[in-house]
Amino acid sequence: MANKIRPSKHGKLRTFQRAGVQKGLVDVTVRNAFEKGITHSELEEGTPLKKWVASIVRAKPATVRLFGEHMYLFSRKRTLITVLNIPDDLIEDFSILWREHKSKFKKKKKRNRFITFKQRSK
Repeated sequence: MANKIRPSKHGKLRTFQRAGVQKGLVDVTVRNAFEKGITHSELEEGTPLKKWVASIVRAKPATVRLFGEHMYLFSRKRTLITVLNIPDDLIEDFSILWREHKSKFKKKKKRNRFITFKQRSK
C-alpha cells in the first residue's frame, strides 16, 4: 500500500526514546502525528518556531509534522525518518499554536439526555 504511514527502525527507536511512547503504540502515534500534526506551512512567517523548522528542513528535505512537543520528519514515501524534541525556548510558542490547531480535531461527544431504565419484573 503506497499511502501507508510507517516508521523506519530508526524512527521507531527515536519515537520510543524521545517521545516516550511505548513500543506497541509507536505506529498509532506516528499515524496521528502525520494526520493531525502541524505542518511547516501552517506556521506563521518570521516566528522563531518557523525559523527553527526551516533550518532543519533545509539540512534534510522532508515532510515535517509538529505533534506533542516533538518534530516528526517523514520521507516523501511517508516513512518516519526521525523524531526531534522542540527546543525548550520554543515550547511556549508551540503550545499556543497547538491549542488552536487541535480544536479542529476535537470530536463532539454525543450526550444522551434521556436515560431510560427498564423496570424489573418480579
